[in-house]
Amino acid sequence: MMIEKAKEIIASTSQKMAEAVEFLDEDLKTYRAGKANPA
Repeated sequence: MMIEKAKEIIASTSQKMAEAVEFLDEDLKTYRAGKANPA
């Protein structure tokens, strides 16, 4: 009984972490890196 509950929690957490990583990946694509041109 406890093992099934633990597996459910792990599966749920794993899914949420995957979504968080996907969100972060998409968010980081919008950042620009480079040196500012002081001209």
